[in-house]
Amino acid sequence: MSDVLPRLTTALESRYRVAREVGVGGMATVYLAHDLRHERDVAIKVLHPDLAAALGADRFLAEIKTTAKLQHPHILALLDSGEAGGLLYYVMPYVAGESLRARLDRETQLAVDDAVRIAREVASALDYAHRNGVVHRDIKPENILLHEDQALVADFGIALAVSAAGGPRMTQTGLSLGTPAYMAPEQAMGERAIDGRADIYALGAVLYEMLVGEAPFTGPTVQAIVARVMTENPRPVTGQRKSVPANVNAAVLRALEKLPADRFHSPAEFSAALVTSSFSSQASATSESLSISRARIPRATIPWAVAAIAIAAAVVFAVSGKSDSNNEAPIHLSVDLPSEMDLPPGSAEVLGISDDGQIVAFGGQVGGTSQLVLRRLGSDSFTSVPGASDLNGSAVFSADGKWIAFNAGGKVLKAPVSGGPPSEIGQSRWAHMSWIGSEGIVFTRNYDTGLSRVSSEGRDTITLTKPDRPKGELGHWWPQLLPDGDHVLFTNYTTPADKSKIEVLSLKSGKRQLVLDGGYFGRYIGSHLVFVKSNALMSVSFDPSSFRVKGNPVPLPLDVEINPPNGWAGFAVSKNGTLVYRTDVAKHVELVWVDDAGNEESAVDSAGRYMDAVVSPDGRRIGMVRDGDVWVYDRERGISTRLTNTEQRETNLHWTPDGRQVVYSRDVPQYDIFRRFADASSPEELVMTSPNDKTPTSVSPDGKLVLYNESAGDGEDIFAVPLEGAGPKTRQSVIALPLQQEAGAFSPDGKWIVYTSSEQGRPEVYLTPYPARAGAGRQQVSTAGGDEAEWSPDGHAIFYSWFGKLYRANVNPATGDVGKPELLRRVQVPLGWTVARDGRFLVGRLQKGHDRRSIKVILNWASTLDAKN
Repeated sequence: MSDVLPRLTTALESRYRVAREVGVGGMATVYLAHDLRHERDVAIKVLHPDLAAALGADRFLAEIKTTAKLQHPHILALLDSGEAGGLLYYVMPYVAGESLRARLDRETQLAVDDAVRIAREVASALDYAHRNGVVHRDIKPENILLHEDQALVADFGIALAVSAAGGPRMTQTGLSLGTPAYMAPEQAMGERAIDGRADIYALGAVLYEMLVGEAPFTGPTVQAIVARVMTENPRPVTGQRKSVPANVNAAVLRALEKLPADRFHSPAEFSAALVTSSFSSQASATSESLSISRARIPRATIPWAVAAIAIAAAVVFAVSGKSDSNNEAPIHLSVDLPSEMDLPPGSAEVLGISDDGQIVAFGGQVGGTSQLVLRRLGSDSFTSVPGASDLNGSAVFSADGKWIAFNAGGKVLKAPVSGGPPSEIGQSRWAHMSWIGSEGIVFTRNYDTGLSRVSSEGRDTITLTKPDRPKGELGHWWPQLLPDGDHVLFTNYTTPADKSKIEVLSLKSGKRQLVLDGGYFGRYIGSHLVFVKSNALMSVSFDPSSFRVKGNPVPLPLDVEINPPNGWAGFAVSKNGTLVYRTDVAKHVELVWVDDAGNEESAVDSAGRYMDAVVSPDGRRIGMVRDGDVWVYDRERGISTRLTNTEQRETNLHWTPDGRQVVYSRDVPQYDIFRRFADASSPEELVMTSPNDKTPTSVSPDGKLVLYNESAGDGEDIFAVPLEGAGPKTRQSVIALPLQQEAGAFSPDGKWIVYTSSEQGRPEVYLTPYPARAGAGRQQVSTAGGDEAEWSPDGHAIFYSWFGKLYRANVNPATGDVGKPELLRRVQVPLGWTVARDGRFLVGRLQKGHDRRSIKVILNWASTLDAKN
């Protein structure tokens, strides 16, 4: 082995400068090297010569191509492979961090939250690989790297490549594929037909060690460990560490089952069980509820059609008002959407249910228009509420069930549930509301205000609370009247959302009291407080007389849509315990290339929670916001680089024209504007701060100015601010008109700005010279609604979208003359889009099979909370 380094150095001198040996493993020796072509450090792994001889170069390099295709945020990418100087090697990014093994050697046991998080990140990588036909076969702490607090799985599929290439000859090397302490029994027995369930076993063993401090089976020799793996059951985790939740213990033991058929069917199931408090008993409870619904409801009484007959029959419980009986089991059903209605992620956060649990209200999109829709559970028809377009905030029923209040077009409106036109009772740009019986409403006027009160007739508006901005309070949101009719539960929102507080306010005295520190969207439900923390729904016992919580919060096993920047969770509960909720589909967003002929190509291999994506000016990189952080994806190398890692969330991402920097906003607590070099070569810098939210929308062609819109009184105006320079900056007004002006974008030559304005009562796209001259050269671009306008790369066309449809209008950049808009019929842009240098569109959409076609309902759900606290 002593001659490997000089042989490698000589063989690869034209491509890599090999520095030194940094480690030795069971299959390979690792060397630190510098990639001369791309100016980056890499890790070169050289297979041990005896193993390489047994495999043969051609077969190994052919098999390793499969693993090179894996691209995932938690998989360490394979950059290169080959044969050089008689050596087989493969190349991966050099990670300046430590392995999980090094951390365990230092700490022995990890905090439960850290251990579960790392396991779930590895499970995410495994699930992606298994769906692409690749099994790791050697999951162990040494192969899990920790970089910037994120887990990266290394050597992904290398063991598979070795096995597939070597076949029967593997016995010649004396190499066992897998590490005894983490080997599944079937792997330890030498079975060749190994599937993904072996990886699940190994991950269970790794998590066991993170929690307990040692692997589930240890011994003085390999033979002793294998014997214990084959014959013994692991000791429960909770017996050795009492702080481990019961569901985590149950999940680990399920993963470590001897028979593959008794383990989880996928890493995704394992991951879900780790955050599902009722995991150990959930399956039996579901089975019981289905059998009850079949036995008690005759088929002839089913009043409306849903996906499953037995589930649909349960609607009679809600209609007859019997679902609040403690003797009834929870029953699950779906309110299926009409074929013409959409419910995309990130759409209006409007969801409510009447006190008697009979009527569901939600915001949907029909024919390109947002609507407030009512659905009576005893009926098979939907009703649209008149005047309820441009929804924003809440939709809440009065106590007597006769009225529904909602926020649309900057107004607080109420409409008769039985039908009829709405009437205005207040002004608000973002109304979170709660009825005070049927006589008045507590509501928010805007995102950065406190609570106000108004009568149901629109009289006597008074201010109840005011956020303390020096203390970081952004706004007081999502009020709910408690049963005593005096106290209102609300979220005292700050950033990050998990640091918000849930408080109560007395309408009579004005006194405020802290209920819970660390959580948001609190809802009182049958002696419990249900709220959101760590992107999960939580429950804790709550005394409505003392306004105090009791005991420890526990997570609830519901896949509910959550929007932390808005402090919202997609659920509502009636007084008789019926739950209505929207499932979380935002985690299944994929990015694809689409041309104007409708031809498609995947842009990033893995789906995820993508909020923004924009192509660099040279087309080689994609800047994106994933899971709330900014990443840069190198299309050529298939590698993602994280630029931010904060508790807050970034959004509104843009490139500078030279492709060197990205500009974005973050809620701190208001949205401020930041910039950072895309290669992460220096820390981020603050561009603009002010008390109001700011949305960056474009960078000038010379890179000197950032265009952004900012709240201004009752509307929004467009401003520009210098990109460079330290210290306070003076903004310049660009477009200031009544109501909303937003989404401004510089033309490629910098002589024009295209923007959206609501001055006509709905968003329309306009073109104006820059600097803007009042009335001179201004033209309306869209003709029937439009938003999110962008320029074509050559500046001869303007693209804009309107409810998932994309339009193009030709423009003369010399005169500003605009042609008639043309619908691009073969391009659908449901979740966002941008234009690339080559003229294609980068589009965000839901993966097939993950579109949301229903609202979920659980009858008698509140009764399940007693079993969880």
